[in-house]
Amino acid sequence: MGTLVIIAQLILALAILVVLHELGHFIPAKLFKIKVEKFYLFFNPWFSLFKIKKGDTEYGIGWLPLGGYVKIAGMIDESMDTDQMKQPPKPDEFRSKPTWQRLIIMIGGVTVNILLAFFLYAMIAYFWGKDYVKNQDYIYGIEVLTEKLEGENLFMNGDKILAVEGEPLDDLMQANSKMLINQAKNYTVERNGEIVEITIKEEGVDYMLEEENIVFRPRIPSIIDSVLDRSLANKTGLKKGDKFNTLNGENVEMYDDFRKTIIQLKSIQTDSFEMVINRNGELLTLSGQFDTSYTFGFYNVNAYSDVFKKTHISYTFGEAIPEGYRIAKKTLSDYISQFKLIFTKKEAVKKVGGFGTIAKIFPTTWDWRTFWSRTAFLSVVLAFMNILPIPALDGGHVMFLLYEMIAGRPPSDKFLEKAQLFGFMILVSLMLLANGNDVYRWITGN
Repeated sequence: MGTLVIIAQLILALAILVVLHELGHFIPAKLFKIKVEKFYLFFNPWFSLFKIKKGDTEYGIGWLPLGGYVKIAGMIDESMDTDQMKQPPKPDEFRSKPTWQRLIIMIGGVTVNILLAFFLYAMIAYFWGKDYVKNQDYIYGIEVLTEKLEGENLFMNGDKILAVEGEPLDDLMQANSKMLINQAKNYTVERNGEIVEITIKEEGVDYMLEEENIVFRPRIPSIIDSVLDRSLANKTGLKKGDKFNTLNGENVEMYDDFRKTIIQLKSIQTDSFEMVINRNGELLTLSGQFDTSYTFGFYNVNAYSDVFKKTHISYTFGEAIPEGYRIAKKTLSDYISQFKLIFTKKEAVKKVGGFGTIAKIFPTTWDWRTFWSRTAFLSVVLAFMNILPIPALDGGHVMFLLYEMIAGRPPSDKFLEKAQLFGFMILVSLMLLANGNDVYRWITGN
């Protein structure tokens, strides 16, 4: 069921983004009295799931959900309809219109995607506001999730990250994005009451790129959230709300220390255990025998439970507008920073993903706030990818139109045909790389 929910969200998001993107081309084309022959959601090689003809335009839904298209008369595009280009130009064709009109048509899709992302982020802020834990309210500091960035001269469990690249940190999760996306190298942390400056060396950047997930998370105390039936924890008498103090003499008040202690006891095959817990302010001693799994069978509280003080920010409609702009701008900036790494770091190429990776950003249960947030993010990605100066993309057409404006004449139709074919080959190669990475990760489990 969870997989079906993910697929449904992915298809709905793509449908919304594709239709609005193509409307960004369609509407100005119609305003400039250009004939639009087809308007399609998804591609329709060989056959269409649905189609209807209204006026000069055929509207339809294809069966291949890899995008969509509008076929504008008198334009060399992905349809590679060269026969039309051999005929004399007609007044209602793309090639017959002034360069500035053609430029507006080609940037229309990207413009709509950027405006959509801005609008969605603004509406999310207006209707739901923002809920988060301030960095200062993570009173136990951080837990470092990779040994490669853990150490006395790097990060240690319990550190409190105060600033990144000299900029004060308001939200701990920003530290992850600044490290993994922006490759920030300079951090100011508080460690045992002292201020420590940490600088990650160049090889540390490669470590960051190897991480699939976050590098830091809030350090949390060992407090039982729930106990599994017929588990060792249940047999021992552990209950919801119990706070761990010691386990076989080791301090395990923090959950990362509890896990490390269990690993140590398992490595030396310790048979029995004795723990001290705090239950409603009273210290209790419990004991028992480990089974072969060394698993107690309980869920610990997480960072988003009532352990930490939460902050809610509400936005008026007027306040939501600049907040939506800020988030859209930051999302685009972060994505550009990530994209640049493809050309400079080999590890980044391995992280490129296709539809499998895109699907993973959606949750297994339907949540409208999350859905619209993910859709806004994909709208930013779609805008950026389409404006790249690659033939067959909007950015490629824009590039040739700018050349025409500067040179005073357009490239030849023969050149445009070859460029379109070359761009199509690039796109196919990128899709094979991205989706091939997804398949490889699925097979290897990485």
